[in-house]
Amino acid sequence: MEIIDLRKKLKKLYSPKGTPEIIDVPELNYLTYTGRGEPGGNSYNEALNALSRRARDEPRSQKALHGFVEERGYHLRGHHHEIYMSDPRRTPPDKGKTILRQPIGKT
Repeated sequence: MEIIDLRKKLKKLYSPKGTPEIIDVPELNYLTYTGRGEPGGNSYNEALNALSRRARDEPRSQKALHGFVEERGYHLRGHHHEIYMSDPRRTPPDKGKTILRQPIGKT
């Protein structure tokens, strides 16, 4: 099986500048895992806590992103997406990197 490193192949999509920018994301296939039931275990709980601490800054980041979109004459289209670039089990919450993507349309 061929292993594809999307961070290298699609560098523009996975290496943000740190400031909002408008990019075109091509149609891609993604793998999603959705579980049911009550998860358990220390590693799961630690990861969940780390993600929760990271989410503390999300409302402020989303507000800035929405302002950026509206200032440029676009409108929000659908829900935003979060891409966690750091493993919450190995990365302190203040060092984690998350990409926020918001689908937009021209007003």
